Amino acid sequence: MFKKIALLLAFILCLIVPLSGCSLFSLDNYTYLNQVVATINYSNSESISITKKELIEAYNNYQSTLEESGYTGQTAIDKLIQLLINKEVILKETERLIEEEEITVTNKDLNEIWNETYKALISNIAQFESEIIEAWKLPIPSELSEDETDENVYYQAYEKQAEVVKITNPDSSAQWKIQSLDNEESVNEDLIYEIGEETSSLHTAVNNRMNGSNVLEEALKRYINLLKDNENGLNLSTDDNSVFEREIQRIYDNVKQNLYVNLYSDYFEVKNGYSIVSVNQVLDYLSAHMLASFTEYSVDYSAYESDILSDRENCWYVMDDDYFYVSHILVSFTDEQKADLTELEELRSSGQITSGDYEIAKQRIADTTVVQDYGENTALNPNELLDLLKTQLNGKDEAGKTQVLNEFIYKYSGDGGNKNQIYEYVVGENNSQMVDEFNEAARALYDNGDGHFGDLSECVVTEYGVHILCYISRVTNAFTIQDSSNFSLISSNTVQMEETIATLTTTKLSPLYERTLFDYIYEKLVEDKFSQFESMNIAILKQNLDIKIYTGNYTDLF
Repeated sequence: MFKKIALLLAFILCLIVPLSGCSLFSLDNYTYLNQVVATINYSNSESISITKKELIEAYNNYQSTLEESGYTGQTAIDKLIQLLINKEVILKETERLIEEEEITVTNKDLNEIWNETYKALISNIAQFESEIIEAWKLPIPSELSEDETDENVYYQAYEKQAEVVKITNPDSSAQWKIQSLDNEESVNEDLIYEIGEETSSLHTAVNNRMNGSNVLEEALKRYINLLKDNENGLNLSTDDNSVFEREIQRIYDNVKQNLYVNLYSDYFEVKNGYSIVSVNQVLDYLSAHMLASFTEYSVDYSAYESDILSDRENCWYVMDDDYFYVSHILVSFTDEQKADLTELEELRSSGQITSGDYEIAKQRIADTTVVQDYGENTALNPNELLDLLKTQLNGKDEAGKTQVLNEFIYKYSGDGGNKNQIYEYVVGENNSQMVDEFNEAARALYDNGDGHFGDLSECVVTEYGVHILCYISRVTNAFTIQDSSNFSLISSNTVQMEETIATLTTTKLSPLYERTLFDYIYEKLVEDKFSQFESMNIAILKQNLDIKIYTGNYTDLF
């Protein structure tokens, strides 16, 4: 799902799951904190209030983010109030759309709300568990800590978000639209709880998770005691079950609101099956960026040479044929091997060994290197891995080679820098940011422009380990600029537009990945476009509301 909510609004919306994974808010002065700082009044006499407590929580959580965005002091507080108002307006509109069945909340959505609430509760209890283990000086690990993070980088198959479709009008003229693709599997899930028993089922699940552990039961007790302190003076029931179930309901409601905001975003991204982003907007975006790069590089060629190597994603125009893409598999040296290599380098620098001796010793270290399979030792050395890769590639077409190369790169390479990336590594005929040994092998594969996709180097030893390089392709433009004073990819000529769109939607950014130039630009545009649309839509939603802001109730905060 795209992150379509505007930046600061997204931060504020994160606040609808407070107390999850962060320190609990302690309520020191109920009357003070529950002063109303803003109200949203609807024509049906319904009213929504925003309290000083909500405002303070927002500010405490996101002060640094606001400052980075240029908001400080009163401007930050004023901005937060507007964003909190926007949040409430969006939620209210979403509820209306759900009631009118314009937006559907599926069983999958409801199960997700339940699961996220459960995880938030366990996360909160885990904080108290950690305090108890430390305070009681217990030699035991946390029972609630999450499983160890898998640090391996796995191949993430690209999922297209949209496609361009041609529509022929009654007069035989043609137009192109962007049709959004629904990548969500329509699974008819069963609910993991009975309707109306969300809170009680979560309460039971948390109690079961305590599993009779003295530490966990004490942690839950401390959690509930803090909740009681927070509710002091509210004249609410104080038995443990009631207090905890109110907390469960609060978190459940907050998680549900977060889901509603995402559903609202999805609803407005697509109208009648077509995206709010048009084909012409995609072409305009590409034309403008190509022209900007071309203009800059025409007067500052050194900027081009720097950008194409270090910032390929934002280098929108290729000025020559001097650059090409390579990928590689890195069989990394261990820390011990790197230390040995550093010692050898120091001996060479001090003249105690010759460069020839250094290279021989480095090769000996490389010969002892063991190939890792997703971080686990194999029985392979780099040369055996190379032989295996050559065998697997033999006789394959480009699609077959792509599958094999991805399998080997993700399973065996210790370099995460070329995994799930937009572009592969770029090397130039005359300049590069890679180490010399890598460059030499890469240029041999390039072979003055005669290299072929899937060509492999022999094993190359550098300070990082042993590399097997793979040639990918030249760095080229999908479109060229013939006349910079009159350049646009949009044309009134139907045949020309059809050719342009075909190129746009079939040019892959890398043969190793399925993302096309169209996909890349569309994903950028949909976020920008939705933010603009969202601002306009919120303004429309708010225009008939009676919104009051009580500045006097929060002037003491700035």
